[in-house]
Amino acid sequence: MNNNKKEISKILNLPILVISSNAHNGLDWVHSLLDGHKQIVILPAFSYFRFLIREKINLKLFKEKKKLIRLISNTLHKKDSYNVPRRKFFNNTKEKNLFSKFLSEFFYLKEINYATLFYGIHYAFLKMKNENIQKKKLIISHEHMTWNHENYFIFDDIKFLFVIRDPRAAFAGSILQMKKINKLNFLYSHQMNKILLNFIYGWDFIKQQKKKNLKNIYFFINEKMNKNLKFEILKFCKWSGLSFDSKMLISTFNNKKWKGESSYLMKDKIDLKKKIPKNFYKLENVKRRWLNVLSTNDIKIIESLCYEYMELFGYKSLYIKSRLQKIINLPKIVLFYVLPRSEVKKTLILQYLKNIIKRFFVVLLTKKSIKVLSIK
Repeated sequence: MNNNKKEISKILNLPILVISSNAHNGLDWVHSLLDGHKQIVILPAFSYFRFLIREKINLKLFKEKKKLIRLISNTLHKKDSYNVPRRKFFNNTKEKNLFSKFLSEFFYLKEINYATLFYGIHYAFLKMKNENIQKKKLIISHEHMTWNHENYFIFDDIKFLFVIRDPRAAFAGSILQMKKINKLNFLYSHQMNKILLNFIYGWDFIKQQKKKNLKNIYFFINEKMNKNLKFEILKFCKWSGLSFDSKMLISTFNNKKWKGESSYLMKDKIDLKKKIPKNFYKLENVKRRWLNVLSTNDIKIIESLCYEYMELFGYKSLYIKSRLQKIINLPKIVLFYVLPRSEVKKTLILQYLKNIIKRFFVVLLTKKSIKVLSIK
């Protein structure tokens, strides 16, 4: 038990780096490059605060330790979303039972709250995988939705890493992926609301953190990584204090090679089974693809919304060259993918009006709209 106390003490004192993106920017790819590093504590693509919200894990449940541990273990074992390669926690029931055992062990010594549950899940995962906790220098937490970032300020030693990408490529990827899983290749208004919320909230968070503490935020630029991955990884290692490891140039999840995921190559949301073609991410090829997905009007709206973002990260606009053009085109965002669903029985006009009202909420009252529209 003394050794367990030392390991628990170690993990409770590790700094945390939240990795995120505010669009379809390559977050899972960045995660996969950090996966096999011996100094990093990193779970599969598991978003802690999103998980708590979706599974309704709250203060009331904290009082029922056995029920809580059973819920977490069963969800991570049985739920389909945690059985794709990049999110897979357990390979078998034995691993699930070990995880439950070590999580119970952690809460034999610590009371349950939002912070200790975070550490407990990471501790149990490491013990289940028989990893050397004493060698760890950093916890990396993958948080998919940017409106959960402020929750991380319950921790003392916290930094943020954002994956950045040309927003036109990012929006095109999101639109294409969601259309593929819908009927009639149609993007629902509520899906665009979610895309916009993640971008707007994430951009606001970036600006806020740049003003408060620039040293606590790091940017991985997708295009630069595709051009010279080793150089960008070496820069990150210097910033984070991690030792460079050649494994950081290879994509893995749970130390198993990962072939990636792409809206353009996947038929659904399952990870790729074949290696991505050579030169797939060359800038001219990427641009050609997003030009095929987005209309001229789409591009004008995206460039208007992302005007300052594109300026900061050096992306050149095709159409929006001035703030005046931005002001003229930005109101069109209210009508950006708000068409009603033909298969719904409600009248089309009523649907259309509701979609427009919801869009106003998203754009003008971003923080409030997450609760009002029940977006998770």
